[in-house]
Amino acid sequence: MSTQGQNKIELAVNGRQFSFKMTYDADNVCDNDMLSELRSLGICEPEVVCAMERIVREGDTVMDGGANIGFFTIYLAQLVGPKGKVFAIEPGQNNIWKLEENVRINGLKNVEIVRKPLWNSHETVTLYMRHEGGRNSLWPDEGYRGNTQIEPCMIADFPDCRLIKLDIEGSEVAALDGGNDQCRFVIAEMNEPALGYMGTDQGWLRSFGDTFLLQKDGSLPMYVPEKTKIVTDRHNVNILISTVDHVGEVWKEVRV
Repeated sequence: MSTQGQNKIELAVNGRQFSFKMTYDADNVCDNDMLSELRSLGICEPEVVCAMERIVREGDTVMDGGANIGFFTIYLAQLVGPKGKVFAIEPGQNNIWKLEENVRINGLKNVEIVRKPLWNSHETVTLYMRHEGGRNSLWPDEGYRGNTQIEPCMIADFPDCRLIKLDIEGSEVAALDGGNDQCRFVIAEMNEPALGYMGTDQGWLRSFGDTFLLQKDGSLPMYVPEKTKIVTDRHNVNILISTVDHVGEVWKEVRV
């Protein structure tokens, strides 16, 4: 029997306090994954949360590509403030209702939900949905629970964004191919198996700018030289794609 309710999320990020609400369903895999990370780390994906706090300013326009149930969407909405804008891109029918409800219960007027996948054209694609909504993708495997034909959107369809976050199960390269080259910062999940299913790899993903490894404490990201391969025993890793100059504008000092 499922338990319905709300959770109050409280975060301390780079000395700042954040608080918001999210719906909770004990049978929802994404809800439970989020709570597990909050209990063990205090923050979901701390390297991403801390980098966002550094990069995003009040009044900015940002994009949450692969918004899932809305954790990063709501957090970004607080960072950009009422004069800013968050485009929450989420095509999964098994996620949309929770994303919409989480935006609603927080009274957010600066979020626009886009119910399409990101791609490099507007030609119809097939979206494959899985039990864990965070793994919906544009490639099939034995575990998918249904699929639908859907028209995608492109990054170039939107106003210039200071930050784009991409967690779209291997479609990150295609999404960036459909961009307008105006975004200063891209935080992308580098999921090597998923990239492979989509016919790309980390080399393709990292070709869009200088690559940096994000730090869990929010400190200066580590520059990764172009010819250095990122090797990890983790299922995926979050990277920052930008330029050395842009990163230097945000991380103005380094403590040693």
